Amino acid sequence: MRAVYPLNLKSPDRIKRFFDKIGVDPAGTQVMTPKFLFKTFIIKNLDNRAAAIIKQDILSIGGEAAISGRVLRFEMGYNDIYISGTHKHLKLLAEKLKKQPYKLKDIGEELERQLSLTNNYSYLLEKLNAKSYPLVMGILNLTPDSFYDGGKFNKLDTALKRVEEMIEQGADIIDIGGESTRPGSRRVDANEELKRVLPVLKEIKKRFKIAVSIDTYKSKVAEECLKEGADIINDISFGTMDKNMFETVADFDCFYIGMHIKGDPENMQKNPQYEDCVYEIREFLKERSEKAIEEGVKRESMIIDPGIGFGKNDEHNLEILRNIEAFSSLGYPILIGASRKSMFGRLLGLETRDRLAPSIAVAVYTALQGVHILRVHDVFETKKAIEIAKLLSE
Repeated sequence: MRAVYPLNLKSPDRIKRFFDKIGVDPAGTQVMTPKFLFKTFIIKNLDNRAAAIIKQDILSIGGEAAISGRVLRFEMGYNDIYISGTHKHLKLLAEKLKKQPYKLKDIGEELERQLSLTNNYSYLLEKLNAKSYPLVMGILNLTPDSFYDGGKFNKLDTALKRVEEMIEQGADIIDIGGESTRPGSRRVDANEELKRVLPVLKEIKKRFKIAVSIDTYKSKVAEECLKEGADIINDISFGTMDKNMFETVADFDCFYIGMHIKGDPENMQKNPQYEDCVYEIREFLKERSEKAIEEGVKRESMIIDPGIGFGKNDEHNLEILRNIEAFSSLGYPILIGASRKSMFGRLLGLETRDRLAPSIAVAVYTALQGVHILRVHDVFETKKAIEIAKLLSE
């Protein structure tokens, strides 16, 4: 019996699978795939004259653009513009823009760069001995004041038992923290942090084959841990709290996670304000990653994190999670850490112990948006939820 109904064809692999099912010629699949991939972009702070050109160009090839009425009235000034179309439409638009005035050549080249991104980063999987994304990073807090499990694992035997448990549950990375960075937390010096972290790091490296990340913004702590075999430095400040961090990371063959934070842990949640949080956070991550590369950090060592809960209110956090692709378009692997966050308490009225369900929901949602690493407290539950979500998305 004949039928008509919609299909979810939102990735090249899924398009190929459905095309193969009905016997589409491989050459035809290659030609048609860009016509089935639909995308929307925003272009910020664009000269109204340039916006009018983009509108005309994209309409001429079958795409669409949403622009301010001020552009249509030929008013001078700057505005944002939304453009949408298939991958093919947008690639044709990029070619057209490279021949236009008002700095549209730069926009065309940037659009072209983003359309060519694959976001597979196979080198990260290879170096961390992992099979597929997203990688699950299990949290090991060695502090007495962490918001969720403070004090539970700050002795060597209990810490190692927890590491063994997370590895058995499927963790790809263990993230060790020797200083709490929850809102309102107080700082500890590097010596105290090292006293907490180093003994556990050394034993993990002796007993287990697992990648280890060190959650620190201090270059001294990073250096001493890297000497003992740490694989990743996870810096909440993206080098803004210690000017020597980039140089330290550059001296070692390690991965570096740079996160966005507004303010510092003592004051970051005191009424954080943004005009456009996704844009401003993306610009920070772009500028800091470029600065890190200038100071010797390898581009392929970089991982970025928009920083859920670090100087953001609940609506800011939701906007970040809704727009993961805005950050992945920078061309680096993305980490998201939303596990058991206080926003779930405010949004849903849940105590910390009851926040597993929303944490899993965010993990699955962001995994399906292409996040590469999920930093979580609940490894087993996250791993199994993602396995099912990936099966559903195939």
